Amino acid sequence: MDEGIWLIASGRAICVGPQSVAETLLRPGLVIVPISDAEPVTIAIARRIDDQRASVRAFGHLARAHIRSMDAQRPTRGGGVTGRV
Repeated sequence: MDEGIWLIASGRAICVGPQSVAETLLRPGLVIVPISDAEPVTIAIARRIDDQRASVRAFGHLARAHIRSMDAQRPTRGGGVTGRV
């Protein structure tokens, strides 16, 4: 993350990401510009296929359940849940 902040501060990069991450990047000389008219994006959780830890699998199940509940609340947004957990 520090390298990314340096690249942004030096004018060599920009960053597009969630508001929660943008707030951690805020430094003197940097500005956060909300992008409020962008279409929703699909995100993914990556894990090793052989990772059998209960906590990892539980997180995947909770994330999928949360996305399903969000999709149910936004009928114009479709199919946010795919793949294995």
